[in-house]
Amino acid sequence: MVKQVGTNVFYGQLTSRMRETSAQVSDAQLKASTGKNSQTYSGYGAGAKPIVTLTHKKDSMDRHISDNQYKIGRQDIMVATMRGLLDITSDFRTKLASLRSATPLEPSVFQGLVERGLDHVQALLNKTDNGEYLFAGSLNIAPVDLTKMPESVGSNSGPILTYYQGNDDELVVQIADGLNINYGVRANEPGIEKIIRAMKMSLDQDMGSDMNSSLLTQSMELAEKATTEISQILAKIAENQRYVIDINEQIKDDKVYVEQTLSVMQDADLPEVLTDLARHQTQLMALYMAMTSKKVSLVDYMR
Repeated sequence: MVKQVGTNVFYGQLTSRMRETSAQVSDAQLKASTGKNSQTYSGYGAGAKPIVTLTHKKDSMDRHISDNQYKIGRQDIMVATMRGLLDITSDFRTKLASLRSATPLEPSVFQGLVERGLDHVQALLNKTDNGEYLFAGSLNIAPVDLTKMPESVGSNSGPILTYYQGNDDELVVQIADGLNINYGVRANEPGIEKIIRAMKMSLDQDMGSDMNSSLLTQSMELAEKATTEISQILAKIAENQRYVIDINEQIKDDKVYVEQTLSVMQDADLPEVLTDLARHQTQLMALYMAMTSKKVSLVDYMR
């Protein structure tokens, strides 16, 4: 009877030790396969709080990097649009100058070219990105409708903004934690309004009259001012884009440091893990063999 009790105690101890060692094998295998010391924050004990803080910081960095990359792409579209407007303005000035040359354009040809130029201006400013209009302030609406312009602009007219369908909101976006910038361009910017008005004004010119009329002179002056002001808009977009790119690169650099710190705190020491795994597997095999043999003591295998 005493022998039976001793045997039961022996096998009870073996079973308990096998469960413990099996769990250690599973834990070591999981560390080896994932490369992490724990799959849950609770597994890090007192070290969990800084890991949670740094993980949230890294997630925030990832969002800013992605959002900023999107903004940089939008600024590329804005830059291309302003360059397109400058090309149209330059072409328009050339056509105006030709009206006073020895071989001026035919009136109907000039009018057709200017009207197509205005259509191109409208198309450029009504561009969308992911379904959102870029030049309408905070509204998602086509910002330019040239049919809203008066039929005749006339001379000495001030700014005409009836074509603009957006609002005057200046968009502010966050590019890093605690850092915001003004972002975007509206289709009612003075330089943009000037080239639209200049082109509309030139269409009021009576092509059978003096080509040195005040209408053509004012159109040319407006186009010259538009060139300067649109160039300034372009420079501002490029400057803002450079700033966003620089901030984004800084965030990427900071993210590397955060990732390295998290790695030190979370990553398992693979050589050490593999050594522990081999040791636990050897112990587990010894326990299995001890369980199946009454002749071999557990002490012999665990020495």
